[in-house]
Amino acid sequence: MENPDMNKLFACIGAACLSLAVSAKTLFTVSADRPDCRYGVGETATFTVTATDGKGAPLKSGKVAWSLDNFGSDVISPRAEVDLAAGNPFRVTGSLPYPGFLRLNLKAADGSSRVWSVAVAPERVKASSSRPADFDAFWDNAMARLARELPLDPRMERVAEKSKGAFDYYNVSFATFGGRVYGFLTIPKDKSRQYPVLVTVPGAGPYHNGSWYGSGDRISLMMNVLPFRPSRDGKKFEADYRRWEDGLKKKYGTNGPYGTAGIAASREDYVYYSSILGISRAVDWLAARPEVNTERIGYYGGSQGGAFGYFLLGLNRNFTRGAMYIPAMADHLAARQKRQATWPELLRNQPASGRAAAEKNAPYFDIAHFAPRIRVPVRSAVGLGDTTCPPAGGWSAYNALGSNDKSMVSVPGMTHKADAALEQGLFAWACGTDPAFVAPPRTPGSNAARVFERLKAVGASPNYYWAWTYPWLDHGNWGGDRRLVQEKDGKFLPKPLADVKLACDYVSRYSDGRRALVNYADLASLVGTWHSPRYYAINRTGLTAAIQKQWVEFGAIMVFNWHMDQPYTTNGFPQASYRFKSGGADRNVIRQILDGTGGPCGAGAIEGKSYREPAPNPRAWFLEQLADVADFINGLNDPETGEPIPVILRYPHEADGNWFWWGNGWCTAEEFRAFCRFEADYLRRACGPDRILFAYTPDRQWKEFGKEGDAANTFLARYPGDAYTDVIGIDDYGIGNGKTTEQAERSLARSIDRLRQMSAFAEERNLVVCISESGGSGKRDDFWVYLHRAATAEGVACAFVDAWCWIYGMKPETAASEADERAFARRPEVLMEGSPGAGFR
Repeated sequence: MENPDMNKLFACIGAACLSLAVSAKTLFTVSADRPDCRYGVGETATFTVTATDGKGAPLKSGKVAWSLDNFGSDVISPRAEVDLAAGNPFRVTGSLPYPGFLRLNLKAADGSSRVWSVAVAPERVKASSSRPADFDAFWDNAMARLARELPLDPRMERVAEKSKGAFDYYNVSFATFGGRVYGFLTIPKDKSRQYPVLVTVPGAGPYHNGSWYGSGDRISLMMNVLPFRPSRDGKKFEADYRRWEDGLKKKYGTNGPYGTAGIAASREDYVYYSSILGISRAVDWLAARPEVNTERIGYYGGSQGGAFGYFLLGLNRNFTRGAMYIPAMADHLAARQKRQATWPELLRNQPASGRAAAEKNAPYFDIAHFAPRIRVPVRSAVGLGDTTCPPAGGWSAYNALGSNDKSMVSVPGMTHKADAALEQGLFAWACGTDPAFVAPPRTPGSNAARVFERLKAVGASPNYYWAWTYPWLDHGNWGGDRRLVQEKDGKFLPKPLADVKLACDYVSRYSDGRRALVNYADLASLVGTWHSPRYYAINRTGLTAAIQKQWVEFGAIMVFNWHMDQPYTTNGFPQASYRFKSGGADRNVIRQILDGTGGPCGAGAIEGKSYREPAPNPRAWFLEQLADVADFINGLNDPETGEPIPVILRYPHEADGNWFWWGNGWCTAEEFRAFCRFEADYLRRACGPDRILFAYTPDRQWKEFGKEGDAANTFLARYPGDAYTDVIGIDDYGIGNGKTTEQAERSLARSIDRLRQMSAFAEERNLVVCISESGGSGKRDDFWVYLHRAATAEGVACAFVDAWCWIYGMKPETAASEADERAFARRPEVLMEGSPGAGFR
């Protein structure tokens, strides 16, 4: 299977599902007034429906029946009819008074039909049953009893005719209660290294071939839930399957698919009980094999396979990530809330005599109750038009996940036939072909590795670097800063390094002419849509020259902020575009970037005219920005050795505040974490492991350090994870603030307390600590004394400090402040150009 570019995943899925042919006679195209189809409780959703003929032409006559419900029996708007002669397209409005999904049902006179829903506060959807108090004990005891009472008895049979390529193919089976579980295993023939693993369980039905998952680059295990040996003859296997399923119906009196059998008899009689346990021990067996890379064991599955992902990741600690989409086996007691359960609709298909017992046993097999046991990264998706596994079931399980690293996509219009791009993207992510599966390690001895270790060592010492903000580019020059470029034949080229001057007069006059070894720049002056392409080209060229010059001449590195344009910024917006806030359906731009929703954007310009065509949505817009960033960073190479010059890249900063469009109140903490990982995934893929150190730098709005995954506004609430972070910092403009010395001492104590908590965490997680911004207009004349005390306090491991540019930090406002800054620059702990052994090159 092809591995797609994960950065394009989901971008066009919703559009692909907008129109679906449901018969040769009438087709329905449906859209909602919010492109992401997401609403709050009680908010009105407007559906726009167009009925067309088989050639796509709008119908001019005929009637269409419609109704609204909650994806179940709670009727929101009863059946009504629309006369297409009176208007086509037509609109339907409605709202839902509780979290769930508002479903529009359409039916034409010729029998053609269509289902479309919108999500209403899906993050608040909960399982329809309570988690049994003995849930964990039941499953832990079951696994222990199986191990104690029944030997594994693994069997492998190599299939020669399917082992002619880069891998060997095996039929495998393992003992479990009541018999065996069967599957297919492929192992690369090259035994010189260990391989990542992909485990999958197929959707419901008979599957007799697992070779399509085989690869020379990974081990794959595909396990069936059926308790009989799969025949290589597909027709025979199908017949065996039908006989087995018919036998279950007869034995247990059910009238549904095999997934309903045995639940009324006992938990141990339920058809999935033995297969869950058997497949889990098969994974244990595989993980113990010498050719397996145990740090890369992924799961992938949809429908029944999505359910087994929750079962297995909840019970088996060998997995390191899982991709489960359109999952079955959820919301078994949904009828209590008048909504539809997912396949196999466990209770609806029971005989009346067994329904009470089934209700008692079903919660032990609801994926939402396995979810809290899952701690590894998870990616999930549901279809808003899926009547086999309605989206409430998938969301109820997703919301219960114990993982801090998770993301969900609700695909507008998608039925139980999942979009191919969605499947391929999740498959690639689960396989680990996505580089973010295990963060690619820095190459030992690379410049990036040396920079990281140098910063760690400085943080552990009494010393620290003084970082300068915006020393080399004039960020306020709307025409672009031409001091470091030359123009030839209409193209901008960097000046020869010998002609590049890095004087930075506005700061170096206070540092005895010495220059900083850590310098700040802003990607907003290098990439974006708010200025002219000429502006960005000039600045990229000039800053490339400056970065190369500082690296070669005195071993300095660059830290990048990114005051990103807000993509919906309008032409001529009078303030910085990162402060523009869009409202309504476009309020949460971070979510739109993640989901691929939203509308045309990215054409606003500061000069009141557009320089480019709009992007179709914020995700496409952001991918364009990331591509430009990657291009720029890949061009930062040592002019003498050709080796990469590493940079520190700050994720969108101060996100615990509400003044930026990516901040608190404009997106959730979970969405921000996912956004950071999305950004890092792209840039790691595009730039490799030796060019970027990623920095997480909130403001000082947090009151508690918290824990990863917090919903509250703690330091760790938006932390993207150890695998995505090299540096942690704080933007603290309160260091030493106060008109009186007493006030200044109190604010300093608060700052030091924050830094100590960060330093302890960094020591545990092997991270660098910094004061990523400080200062402020109107600061005290002895500000630099307080900054030094914060950076060198006991228990603080600060590698560098930054005071913001101009009067907000580096430019003194009084003669006393100037003297204070000059004294600061001369402190022996402050590392700058000329400090022995302080350069990074």
